[in-house]
Amino acid sequence: MTLHADLLAQASDLANKERKKPKQASLRRAVSATYYAMFHFLIHEACGFLVSGGGADAKKIRSTLARAFTHTQMRATSQAFVQNAQNPWARMFATPPADLITIARTFVDLQQARHEADYDLGRRWARSEVQALIVRAQQAVASWSATSSHGAARAYLVGILVQTKHPS
Repeated sequence: MTLHADLLAQASDLANKERKKPKQASLRRAVSATYYAMFHFLIHEACGFLVSGGGADAKKIRSTLARAFTHTQMRATSQAFVQNAQNPWARMFATPPADLITIARTFVDLQQARHEADYDLGRRWARSEVQALIVRAQQAVASWSATSSHGAARAYLVGILVQTKHPS
């Protein structure tokens, strides 16, 4: 299993851990695990696209490259795709596939949810709300294969890593 699949499974386990009255700690950790599943999924896909091959050298390069991704850049590019903003990666293709926009929106929404889960202690989470986030992440991951070969998807994978100084 991949890390992102393990994290989604863990999120589901945490969201359903207590039968009757879920603990906020379990729900908050489930939200966090869901976000990190999406984070690591996108990094996995980007590294696989940017560095091909299955040999030991390629694996070392992908492992090192994975450490270069930042939450801030991934959010900025994802937000640009959602808003069709003046970002060279987002504007490179006139109409990105709907699945790609959904994936980018899911990443942005999950990052916001993780911030709330980790830092807003006054925020109460409902099990159904957390389960809905998990389902959104699962759907986003599942829909990737339908859009991954589109040029906009490849531009997105580069954009979540590479910051541009000015829009073109």
